[in-house]
Amino acid sequence: MKIILYLVVVCLLSSCTTTVKLTAKNSTNIPVDVSAELADKNGTKDGELNLFSLDKDETKTASFDVDKKGSFTLFAGPTGASPIFKKIIPVKGQSNPYLVSQTITRIGNLLDDRQSLKTISDSFKNLGDNIGGSPRDLQSALQTVIGAMVVAIPESDGKPGKIIHTITPIELGVKVVQLEEVPKYDNQEMESVVITGSAAMDAKTSIGPYGAFGASLKRDSAYTLAWTLKGFGQVDKIESADRQPLIQLGKLSPEVRRNLYGLLKDNPTAKLYYINHYYVLRQALLKIKEHKRSDASTSLDASNIVTASGVFTQEFATEQEKSYSDVILNFYGQPLASNFPLTDDAEDNLNKVRLKPTGEKQEMIPPEAIEKLSSPPNLP
Repeated sequence: MKIILYLVVVCLLSSCTTTVKLTAKNSTNIPVDVSAELADKNGTKDGELNLFSLDKDETKTASFDVDKKGSFTLFAGPTGASPIFKKIIPVKGQSNPYLVSQTITRIGNLLDDRQSLKTISDSFKNLGDNIGGSPRDLQSALQTVIGAMVVAIPESDGKPGKIIHTITPIELGVKVVQLEEVPKYDNQEMESVVITGSAAMDAKTSIGPYGAFGASLKRDSAYTLAWTLKGFGQVDKIESADRQPLIQLGKLSPEVRRNLYGLLKDNPTAKLYYINHYYVLRQALLKIKEHKRSDASTSLDASNIVTASGVFTQEFATEQEKSYSDVILNFYGQPLASNFPLTDDAEDNLNKVRLKPTGEKQEMIPPEAIEKLSSPPNLP
């Protein structure tokens, strides 16, 4: 009992703790919460303190007591996330109060989603110009789209285009291209990025071929994405000498042709297109690796990936692959003159009205219109 009382008296007279007066400045470019973990002289955890929050370039102070022979570990990181800064500061032998001035720096690489998204966009643009919206199954497209005659309003002044009416290649009577007749290009595009789950998910809606992988990612995580695209390029439709599109157009029933004429008359900006070009992609593969989230026990170093949601290591928690093959990314139409034959004598009317391509440059049917392509119409 005497020994215990003696220790208490000594601590009261000479103080068993040291008062730390901490001044901290945030030099990172994200807001952080600053906390301290206290330890006694044996290194045993002796308490935790939430000190304050710091905006970018903000400075604040706080005071707290630590075992005079102990230490404290200073942490800083985004709210609710793993720390991006960690430093052990000994107290033994220091004056009382102990004045500590600390600049909060980032230990690790801050992930720049803007650069990652640009890399994705640039890579998929290497497939070609105007690659369109969501990919369509190549086999199905050959039966319903490639060789179709459509009435469409072209994209203009930033307004999306719109397909009003479609006559499929089977209904038109032109050659239907078979899958084995589609050329196979010997080319490929490979790229990879480190990106947050949030940015990777948002990119799905703006980059159709990337979104087609259908990857489901955690928005608060970080990923390495690596993709390979093979066999892509524009293809010209193969025609049959005895089933030329303009001849077949003239052979359509009067009711169908009058309907086309009426649609063009009622929509002055619309054009009649023959779909005879398309953009094909033979194979697409995406490898997805989710990075492990760091915690307070993890050693922080320059290889760490820092995001607003936390800190991640170079180790992977999960891995998966997504792929698809044999798709068209877009299709193109040759605009035709609108004065097509309205009687049953196709050859005679072709001579009379001089139904020929207008000579205009090939125009793309906009990606927005691809998604609005109607199902085959019920013809009379």
